[in-house]
Amino acid sequence: MLKIKDITSPDNKEWDSIWSGCTYATYFHSREWAEIWRAYTDNSIKPAPELAIFSDNKKALIPFSVQLRKGLSKTYFLTADGQFGNWISLDGIDREHALLLIRYIDKRCKNLVWRWNPYDPLSIDLGLLDLYELEDDDNHAVDLTLGFNNILSGCYHGHRCSYKKGLKEGLSIRLADSLDDWIAYYHVYEDTLKRWGDTALSNYDWRLFEIIYRLNSPYIKLWVVLHNQRIIAGALCFYAREHVVCWHASVLEEYLPKRPMNFMFLEIMKNLCGCEYRWFDFNTSAHLEGLKTFKNRFGARQLRCNVYYKKSRPIRYYIKAKNLLGR
Repeated sequence: MLKIKDITSPDNKEWDSIWSGCTYATYFHSREWAEIWRAYTDNSIKPAPELAIFSDNKKALIPFSVQLRKGLSKTYFLTADGQFGNWISLDGIDREHALLLIRYIDKRCKNLVWRWNPYDPLSIDLGLLDLYELEDDDNHAVDLTLGFNNILSGCYHGHRCSYKKGLKEGLSIRLADSLDDWIAYYHVYEDTLKRWGDTALSNYDWRLFEIIYRLNSPYIKLWVVLHNQRIIAGALCFYAREHVVCWHASVLEEYLPKRPMNFMFLEIMKNLCGCEYRWFDFNTSAHLEGLKTFKNRFGARQLRCNVYYKKSRPIRYYIKAKNLLGR
């Protein structure tokens, strides 16, 4: 009978090797991503990877990050910041292995945030977990193996027109190659925050972007859109073996009529086609229907990436009491 015969702590080299070779891994499964959040949170969120070794000698790495909260309560994340989770492996992990991993994770973690990895070849019901809450969610991704011409022709008419308009009006795109470029992009983000106000999906300070920039990683690329040599929009993308995800994007309000985001995303996909990448991922949409529609119009597929929350009984009682007192 198959079983997990050992759990070890992988060293950096082993984590990097498994991540770089796993076909369904995303950047969020990488050691780099975990270290970014360690640095940004001043060690309040730390990498805590575990390597499961099965009785058939197959291995699977669980890229945990752990957050220590008040009262010494620990919350585990399958990947830092609640991004795509699961496990990664260079071996043929099948359903039986996965069920053992799910049971182990459930037993290991009293408090857990687990977003399903939509690129995992296995589709398994996580009802085995002692769940506190399930959040239905999805992401949108374009299959790059279609080729750029097919991707462009598969876009809605308005997106194709916006792309051609951007070419005619002199928009251009390139990779950020200096700290000044990153600072200019952050100013674009600040303009976006001002426009969105309290409804902004995130509010990261400059320090996070500086940490990412200082890594000088080949798996991180900041694409910027220029008009008359001015950076007017951009997208921070993370690269894995077959997967590229846009984690962050912004545009100056005054340039919205030029539709630089439509132009930018198609130019990025054009750059990726013909390489070994399979997916360009627009990431999740915070349940904003307008944003989902925008992504759908690139011919993107809608993939499920539900979030599973598990909370210990003391935390559940605390939440219940707090909600009652707040009424």
